[in-house]
Amino acid sequence: MNCRKHSQVLVLLVLACSSEATQQRGLPAPPERPAAPRGPVTNREDALANARSWLRDHFGDAVIQEDQTTEHNFGWVVRSLPRRYAETRDPGDMRPGWAPIAVFRQGGTCGFSSSR
Repeated sequence: MNCRKHSQVLVLLVLACSSEATQQRGLPAPPERPAAPRGPVTNREDALANARSWLRDHFGDAVIQEDQTTEHNFGWVVRSLPRRYAETRDPGDMRPGWAPIAVFRQGGTCGFSSSR
């Protein structure tokens, strides 16, 4: 899938989860979250920094698995773990739905769903 299609899919997901759409369905509005850093991402180090910032803003304490970061046409896929799970490896310390993060070359970061 090319970058344009990824962007279109993300726009559709954002629209489907917007406050107005959820209110029309009788669902509570999604919580307000801090914006991910903006601007072009040109190298792996910037991608990792962007992912760290996104994780800190959304989940608090996490460990990036730098050796599992992969580069793609659209940007980077960054894998991480909750810090407590990384330290203990106790399945009880893993958070449900924890999944890779996409960092896009044109800027922006998006957490992926853990389902395929």
